[in-house]
Amino acid sequence: MQQFIGAHAFPECKYSRPAYLEQALDLLNTDGEDSKVVAGCTDFIPAVRKGIWQFEPGIKLVDINSVQELQKIEIRENDLVLGAAVKLSDLVNSHKVQEYAAILSQAAEEMGSLQVRNSGTIGGNLSTASPAADTAPPLLALSAKIRIQGRHTDKFLSLEEFFTAPGCTLLQPGELLTEIHIPLRANLGRMERCKLGLRNAFTISIISQAVWIEIEDTQVKRARIALGAVAPTCMRAEQAENFLTGKEISPSSAGKCAEIVSREVKPITDLRASESYRRKMAAVLTRRLLLRCAQSSHANN
Repeated sequence: MQQFIGAHAFPECKYSRPAYLEQALDLLNTDGEDSKVVAGCTDFIPAVRKGIWQFEPGIKLVDINSVQELQKIEIRENDLVLGAAVKLSDLVNSHKVQEYAAILSQAAEEMGSLQVRNSGTIGGNLSTASPAADTAPPLLALSAKIRIQGRHTDKFLSLEEFFTAPGCTLLQPGELLTEIHIPLRANLGRMERCKLGLRNAFTISIISQAVWIEIEDTQVKRARIALGAVAPTCMRAEQAENFLTGKEISPSSAGKCAEIVSREVKPITDLRASESYRRKMAAVLTRRLLLRCAQSSHANN
C-alpha cells in the first residue's frame, strides 16, 4: 500500500540502517546518486510532506542513527571532535561543548522544540546548507573544519568551503560528512552570538550571528565574524575582520566595523524580513556582540 506524508505519497524506497561507518560508506559507494542519507529526519519529512523534495521510486535511504562512530563528542589531539550524528540536545548538554564551544551549545538550545533537538543532528543541519542554519555561524566563528569520507576518500575542509549555494555543498555522491573539528585554541578567545527571529525558538532565523575575537594587550589579534540568513550561504565578514585586527574595541571602532559588515552582507527580502532590515540589523548585532566581547575581556583581566 502506498504510504502518504501529508498530501504527498512517500516514494517506494529501500531502507538501510548500518551499524558501522564502513558499512554506511559501502552502501553509499554502491548506490551513489540513488541514495539519500537520513538521521533525525527533521528536515527530510517536512520537505517530503510539502513536496519540496521529490524522489523517484526505488530511492535508497541510509539511516546513520546507529553508527556509533558518528555519535561521539571527544577531545582528539588539539580538537573538539563532534560526530555528524550527534544530536542537537547533546550539544546543549555536553560539558565539553559548553567548555570549548559555548556559542554552539547556546545556538543549539534555541533550535526548534525539545523533540526536534532530540532528533535533529549537527551534520544534518550543516548538510542541508540552509542560509539560516543556526549551527553554522558559531562553527564558522570557531574556525571549524569538517571531515568528509567516502569509500575511497578522506578529506578535511573549512566550513566556509563546504557551502556552495543555498541547499548545495561540496558533498559528492558516495560521500558522507562524518565529523566536525573545532580547535581547542578557540577557547582562548572571547565569543558571543545571537539569533534574531520572530520568537526565541520554533522559528527560522531572520538573522543569526557569532563573533570570536582574540585580544592581546587590549588590541584585537584575530577576529572572526560569521552571519546566517543574510547571504546565499552562511558567511564570514572578512573585510570587517581585517578592519578590526590590530585595533582596540571601543564604541567607535565597533561602530565602524558594524558599518563594514552591513556592506558585506547580501540579504534578500522574504516573508520574514526585508533586505534593508537585515542589513541594518547585521550592523546593530555586530556592534553589540563586539562590545560584549570587549566587556568580557576586561572582566577577565
